[in-house]
Amino acid sequence: MPILRVWTEYLGVVMAGTKKACSSEIHIYQRTCAHSWITYFNDRRKLAFQQKGMLAQGNSQNER
Repeated sequence: MPILRVWTEYLGVVMAGTKKACSSEIHIYQRTCAHSWITYFNDRRKLAFQQKGMLAQGNSQNER
């Protein structure tokens, strides 16, 4: 199981495309924002979750 998936499940994060959470808000977001901004923000969100997982994994290895 990928680290990102484990951490997102542990933190209770809803990954894009897995559930229909906030569908009306997502529709407004996609309709009112430029496509380049949507891509930018979505990519930054994914990167932030990956970084959190990597930092946590590094911290747990340092504690051993």
